[in-house]
Amino acid sequence: MTEENKVEKEELEKLVKKNGKKAVVIMTYNSVKGFPAGIHSEGRVVVYSWNRHAHRGDTPAIAKQLTDQFYDDFDLRRDGELFEHVFVYTGINAIDESIQTAQSIAHDWKTGDDETKVTMVGCECDYNRKSRIAHNNYQVDLIKCGCGGESVLGKIAQQIIEGVDPKKIRDYGEK
Repeated sequence: MTEENKVEKEELEKLVKKNGKKAVVIMTYNSVKGFPAGIHSEGRVVVYSWNRHAHRGDTPAIAKQLTDQFYDDFDLRRDGELFEHVFVYTGINAIDESIQTAQSIAHDWKTGDDETKVTMVGCECDYNRKSRIAHNNYQVDLIKCGCGGESVLGKIAQQIIEGVDPKKIRDYGEK
């Protein structure tokens, strides 16, 4: 799994420099509809995913492996300037790992401003818990999606490619 999610930092650096636009990361232990794992649209979107709907028992390990792969590929303290925003799918089957990923990225990615740069994309399952965490952490935002997140994450990727500011992407509320 990790090989298909390996992103070459040098390749992304070249694309970001060439296009003058930072990358937006989408991370999920499921798939992203229309966007397999890897770099898309000349480096505008980077997907770390399982490329299929994960089975319930596998999701915590998959979520951890994706996070580990991201951190193997990038050191946010040094490489943070390559990224504009990170979206992390936060479903019930790997809720602890996904929340920890979002919080870790927000913590490690210090840019000197107070802008929120990490958004959890969460289904309604245990949504109050996700909302409390986002509310108590000014560096992490939360938007709602349907269970699995595949469709909404695909829409988010498409919107980023079309030029929508990631901070303006809001709830989809799909079920």
